[in-house]
Amino acid sequence: MPSRTESRGLVRRPLVRGGIVTLAAVASVGLGVSAAGAAPANPTTTLAPEAVDLVVDQPQNFGEMRAGVQGHHSPGVLEMIPVAWGGTVTFALPPLLAPTGPGLEASLYSKADHMSLETRTYSTDPAVSADPLVVTDLGGSTYRVDLPADDGVNGPAARLSLTNLAPTPGSWSTLLGTPSWELEFSAGAPAAVTLTSVTSATSVLGCSTTASPTCTVVPVTAGTAMDVVLPASSRVTELGIPDLGVSDFSLEDLPGSDLIAQARIQLDPTLSADRRTATMTIPATTKPGRYQLRSVAGGGVGQVLSTTFSVVEVVAPAVNPGLRSETGGDTGPSVLLPVLLGSVGALAVGGAVRSRRRSVVQG
Repeated sequence: MPSRTESRGLVRRPLVRGGIVTLAAVASVGLGVSAAGAAPANPTTTLAPEAVDLVVDQPQNFGEMRAGVQGHHSPGVLEMIPVAWGGTVTFALPPLLAPTGPGLEASLYSKADHMSLETRTYSTDPAVSADPLVVTDLGGSTYRVDLPADDGVNGPAARLSLTNLAPTPGSWSTLLGTPSWELEFSAGAPAAVTLTSVTSATSVLGCSTTASPTCTVVPVTAGTAMDVVLPASSRVTELGIPDLGVSDFSLEDLPGSDLIAQARIQLDPTLSADRRTATMTIPATTKPGRYQLRSVAGGGVGQVLSTTFSVVEVVAPAVNPGLRSETGGDTGPSVLLPVLLGSVGALAVGGAVRSRRRSVVQG
């Protein structure tokens, strides 16, 4: 019959083994947490809008292209384009647009100044006006317009408008407004003038307008990085924008919000090797709250510009990120693991000592 001491030994032996197994399992969990605790991927905004609105802008009327982003111009005071009576203007058809009929239709509205109503209309369409406007197709989507002579009554301001254009990308694109240029006739103006344009595409991600409370929100912590990605299959790419090589990113207040004092918080992007991912850091001083992220991408020739709006929510950084103590010491798995392993060793030694004592008793 086993002695009382031996019985205690038999009871204790499984407890020691169980303790070793349990702590070893906890130690392995600690290792797993450490691996799983690696930095996650950056919060990402993917430029893949479902629809875009197209508007044709005139840099000659509203300011030159903004530095750093080809085609991104800042609207300013209207500047009339000087042209000569009886002269010509030449322009390339705005990108992403094509005539809906066999030829391009255009109208020239003469008026006293840019704020006045038109007093005489010249048009390629006889149904619009009895005064003909001659437009010649020069090929390669380039057209020349013969301007009228001075009648001594109308002008000197005029607006040249293109009237039968439609988007070429597909049903997901819509043309807003009428492409037009504001002209001013004078005797000393150049006889031949080339008109320029920028086709701007505007889209919103996750909702119809960033003022909507139902917008998809991308959370990002102040002081950390976020990514903006342009997929090869994106509508933005179909507009003729190959990558983010010409781009600009900023945070702005949402409609009705007042988080920032300046117009916007400019973000400094770093591009990936294929220039389809832009990584930028949200300034650590950014106030927590929801912002409108403006992502601008331009075509290499500066004639197409895409502006995509989305919503990001900036959150304050954690006071004690991870498992750090209030004193700054780390109490995470990397610190707990040696303690656990030390406990395993202590139990193992204790088991060995008890085993030796049992042998002495039995002897």
